Amino acid sequence: MRPFLSRSDTYRRSLRSRLIVATILVEVLMLGLLVGNSLRLANLHLVRMAEGRLSELEEAFSISLAGPLAARDHANLRSLVDRLITLDDIAYLALSDSAGQRLAAAGLVPATLPPPDALVSMSMEIHNAVVAVELFDQTMGTLHYGMSTDFLKRARRDLITQGLTIAALEVLLSAVVLSAIAFLLTRRLESLTYASVRIAAGDYRAMVPEGGNDEVAALSRAFNAMTEAVRSHVDELERTAEALRCSNEELARLAEVTAHHLQEPLRHVASYAQLLGSRYHGRLDREADEFIRYMVAGVQQMKTMLVELQAYIAVDVSPVPASARADLAACLAEARHDLAGMLATSEVSVTAGPLPVVRGDHAQLALVFRQLLENAIVHGGHRVSVTVSAEWLDGRATVCVGDTGPGIEPCVRTQVFELFRGKSLGTGIGLPMAKKIVRRHGGHAWIQANGNRGTCVCFTLPVDQREGRAKDAVARPAGFEPATCRLEGGCSIQLS
Repeated sequence: MRPFLSRSDTYRRSLRSRLIVATILVEVLMLGLLVGNSLRLANLHLVRMAEGRLSELEEAFSISLAGPLAARDHANLRSLVDRLITLDDIAYLALSDSAGQRLAAAGLVPATLPPPDALVSMSMEIHNAVVAVELFDQTMGTLHYGMSTDFLKRARRDLITQGLTIAALEVLLSAVVLSAIAFLLTRRLESLTYASVRIAAGDYRAMVPEGGNDEVAALSRAFNAMTEAVRSHVDELERTAEALRCSNEELARLAEVTAHHLQEPLRHVASYAQLLGSRYHGRLDREADEFIRYMVAGVQQMKTMLVELQAYIAVDVSPVPASARADLAACLAEARHDLAGMLATSEVSVTAGPLPVVRGDHAQLALVFRQLLENAIVHGGHRVSVTVSAEWLDGRATVCVGDTGPGIEPCVRTQVFELFRGKSLGTGIGLPMAKKIVRRHGGHAWIQANGNRGTCVCFTLPVDQREGRAKDAVARPAGFEPATCRLEGGCSIQLS
């Protein structure tokens, strides 16, 4: 029962039913106007027919009664009146002479003869009339008679019945024809709808019949062409995704090789260089000792670069789940914990304002903060102050990490985000890795001056709407100077 009700409700809301109902309503309205106008014209025609019949009756009465009335043949007059009363639709007859004396009567004669009616009306049961019986332009007497209007009512009733029957049959036939046309039309539209649902569900091989030369057939051909194009693009995307998966697997294997196999020779070189330095220290000249130190330092730097390069490659390999959420305050705390030794040694102070919850991977965003803090420690020197602040508006958070170090020249602020372009003191991988992680999370990263001295690295991230509310401004920690952060493409925002 429930599926039937569901189908009935679907049919009532369908385009087919609306077209049929609208067309039938318009047709009923037009037929109603047509039938009403036909009845009006029929009433006029029937009244004129009745008036013509009255003229014919009066002429017949005058001709048949004038002679006997002039001869005062009362017996013949009564015989004629009795025969005339048998005519159709005659209700009564009352004949009087010129003196007003009643000579003969027949039918249902009223006790008091009514005056003649001016117009024929179907609202009255009997139309009363008076005709003067004349012979050679002399009035021989007067005939009062009544004509029943039943024949007019019957004629009008027959016209109404026939009109309504024809209208009902026309409406029924129109409904049948419209239902057939709507079924043929909407059936193909339903096929298009069903095919669209299949495509939305991932079945890109759904096709629809293309028969006919009408607009729906043209739409079906366009739909099939679109389906072919979508299927071709999806197949190409699947091949690209497979190639990307294989490439990611190769990158993962490369990272593993970098982590284990390439570092093993470096460990041997470092071990033997340190052994050479400890065994022959002082036995060679000072230049040889310096060469050994350079060798050990270079191997250590190469090892650090390989480790960070492995982490840089792992950013592309590690996917970011769509449901992942990260508390930036917790990410910053983890980064500070990992760099606690460097922060203490360099006497670097880190202050932070309120930070939002964003959509992203906790480990990767913690790595962003670690790279930015480490960059400030390495390039800023001792007793550098680092300030972390954020504001979020319209679903996006802008996070800024500013320091009071020597700063970065404007001409190289874009180059430091490229691999190995900013390795004056570090490896040249930290800032490129941070920018890659931010981009994988749908954000941007850029550098600006932090007031008169220092550097401010800013980046944007999508805010988690369930946890964080959009705010126009967030209070900044003491010592943070307002500045304008310029985005890629020339846009700028005021951080205050």
